[in-house]
Amino acid sequence: FKLGKLQYLNNELEESKNNLEIFISKSLVSEPEKSFYAYQILGEMYLTLKNYDKALLYLKKCLNINAVTTNQMSPIKYKAGLAHFRLGEYDKAIERFMQVNGTGEYGSFNAAAMFYLGKSYQFLKDDENSIAIFKRVRERFPLSDEEIAATFEVAKYNFKKGLYDEAFSEPMGDSHEKKSRFDFSIKTLLDNPIERFLDNEYLNVSEILVQPDSNSQEIGLLYD
Repeated sequence: FKLGKLQYLNNELEESKNNLEIFISKSLVSEPEKSFYAYQILGEMYLTLKNYDKALLYLKKCLNINAVTTNQMSPIKYKAGLAHFRLGEYDKAIERFMQVNGTGEYGSFNAAAMFYLGKSYQFLKDDENSIAIFKRVRERFPLSDEEIAATFEVAKYNFKKGLYDEAFSEPMGDSHEKKSRFDFSIKTLLDNPIERFLDNEYLNVSEILVQPDSNSQEIGLLYD
């Protein structure tokens, strides 16, 4: 177990996988915490390798172990939701993402879970829920990469619906506080450094161009 864990930390994935699977095949009922971490590492490893079915196999085994706290389970539920999402199983992904509510060190996936919850609803063509979730991401997780991506999703939705003023320009006549809280425009997004777009794992932005038909030459984002 220790060797497999160390190899995983050193990115020696094949060696780690072999040793952890050997440990699991021989592990005792009296070592549930070690089994939990072995399943977790294997699940995350297969998720990285894009073998989502195998990832789910091990992540589900994690969720069946009672020796850890509900809080410790939160990252596992997120990873399981992400595997379902990658497989296009959006209903199952939604179920898992809605269970992610970790605290402290186990809360690091809360924002990502909420963003992918919105994306899952989006793929199910449930615009009402997806947009509501994306707006909630901005409320709960300001200054995060997920907030940038969620705001972009709302602007993209408005653009598709032909709501160009809302998609590209900040609202007029409101207080600064209300603007910052409720504005989901491209203009607001571009107040951020460009690196927050290009280095954002939650975005799939093709290019950044000057919007050709804009009187104010605002910058628009092309999306796939």
